[in-house]
Amino acid sequence: MEQAKLETKPALTLQRHYPVAPEKVWRAWTDPQAIAKWWGPGGPDPVSAAELDLRAGGRFRIVFGGAKGTEHECAGIYKEIVPNRKLVFTWCWPNTTPERVSQVTILFKPAAGGTDLEFRHEQFFDEAARDGHLRGWSETFVKLERFLAGSQMLLGGERPALSVTREYPVAREKVWRAWTDPQALGQWFRPDASFSIPVAEADVRVGGRYRILMVDAKGEEFDLSGVYREVVTARRLVMTWGWKNQPGHESLVTVDFLASDKGTTIVLRHEGFLDFANQPTHEQGWSGALHKLASFLALNNP
Repeated sequence: MEQAKLETKPALTLQRHYPVAPEKVWRAWTDPQAIAKWWGPGGPDPVSAAELDLRAGGRFRIVFGGAKGTEHECAGIYKEIVPNRKLVFTWCWPNTTPERVSQVTILFKPAAGGTDLEFRHEQFFDEAARDGHLRGWSETFVKLERFLAGSQMLLGGERPALSVTREYPVAREKVWRAWTDPQALGQWFRPDASFSIPVAEADVRVGGRYRILMVDAKGEEFDLSGVYREVVTARRLVMTWGWKNQPGHESLVTVDFLASDKGTTIVLRHEGFLDFANQPTHEQGWSGALHKLASFLALNNP
């Protein structure tokens, strides 16, 4: 019964750009020593085993996580291997749900300045499994980016990025509204309470624009605007990000809204900063804003 329904199972798709050659990204996915340096979501989870028989029909097994007894093991079979171009393999958790086999397809595409990676994970058992894996893969890809940046020794082509994860005890629809309703945005989208928001505009559709004007206690204006690139209601929001005082430069913000046992988890990724000095400033700003979002949701969730 479970196998019969595979074709209609949920899936997830992620896209990333890395400022290194496809051969280096390929190696990160196919060299056990490389995988041991970046695999797994969250903090510095150690990889205690990485066994890869890299051939069609060959098996892989990766064990990562905490101390013995709390570690995680994933495994699968390679279905298609085109060096530096394509990798297809099955995926399962043999110690917990060995009967739930899904499939991963990764495309490595040469692009200006590096490699475009297209990642698709499909045939999940249900939406909860899909959302959990989306959270895990999103955090894992942040670690992959750091690994590749280290292997490239931070050459000039690399643009810094940041990733933030937050949990809110309300339904996804309410968190989504907070991000897409101009009146709601005007109540929380600021680094701290000393800022006012006299303008909050949001035309939430692909190609639509948003603008948020923040004014600090000294009267200095911070004028932010951008264009929505992807809009998947209550699931994903992708938008460009540009400051009026930095004309000609845009970064990109991706927010994934994931259902969880406690309510909603958001995974926010902000990439393509102008330089490394911009990253900690934005990280501090996002930290303050997401704290304000928590307060806003608490007050507006009777």
